[in-house]
Amino acid sequence: MRKILQFLIALYTSIFLFSCSSSNVSDLPMRSGFYFDATVNNTKVIRIKNKQSIKSLQAYSRVSSVIWQLENPISGNLSIKISDNKRSKEFVGALTNNLQTQVVPLQPVELDTTAQLHKNNSVRVNGSAVITQKNMLNKNKLPVGEYVFRLKVTGTDNWDRKEVYVRVK
Repeated sequence: MRKILQFLIALYTSIFLFSCSSSNVSDLPMRSGFYFDATVNNTKVIRIKNKQSIKSLQAYSRVSSVIWQLENPISGNLSIKISDNKRSKEFVGALTNNLQTQVVPLQPVELDTTAQLHKNNSVRVNGSAVITQKNMLNKNKLPVGEYVFRLKVTGTDNWDRKEVYVRVK
């Protein structure tokens, strides 16, 4: 009876471990933008084919995290849209349309911004959210140049981000 009990425990343990290791989350890097789609000014965000061809990106300190770009340069007022893709539900869940965007210029440029206070719920001190300062664009338009857009989305289960190389003409 003892050997049967040991066998059943070993069997159930191996079944449990196997089911945990074969989850349906793909082998794509998490939090690298693979779990949602985005467009900027109706221009699709695609994977960068040759990072070395983008000279201004080489000076960006986090160049390794930029694996996305726009299909074409953009102009005009900024319009960023996100949507789920076939992989969204397995990691992010349903998108909540809570898009956070950060704009990082890759060259010296005067951005028309205003400093605003922002409650950061991801950092807590004594149980309370930390108040930080963010510079918000005053206009919905950027000067000509090259930028990295950090797009962060949250879903019902998790979050994901894309760092996108953008050329404004």
